[in-house]
Amino acid sequence: MVNFTERQASFLRNETTLKLFSYLGPVQNDIPGEHYITRHGCNVLCGSGPEVYPWRTSADALLTWVLPMSVMFLLAPFEPRQTRNAILSSVRWLGSPFLSMWYILCNIQVTGRCAHMVDMSVPYHNP
Repeated sequence: MVNFTERQASFLRNETTLKLFSYLGPVQNDIPGEHYITRHGCNVLCGSGPEVYPWRTSADALLTWVLPMSVMFLLAPFEPRQTRNAILSSVRWLGSPFLSMWYILCNIQVTGRCAHMVDMSVPYHNP
């Protein structure tokens, strides 16, 4: 991954890069004494190709956002052969943060109870 703070410091320290890659045109809300870099300079100093995120970062994003949203959709209260009611209740369930949080907390509580029952039913020490 590119460390932009380090690249900015190296850009500002080096007089050659300042002369080659400084943007001298008008800038909206310009701060006096500030140096701006051109797109070409950014590509030269930081690289222009895409970088692949490590699996740990991607897995964190998937487990934090994608998986809970898909589970929330799959657990929506669909009613069989009642399309209108299923759509209305799903929209209400997904659209209300309070109800969504309440359902999530209830599911956590029920899942915890199930895990506790399974834990109590399995022998702890096997001779």
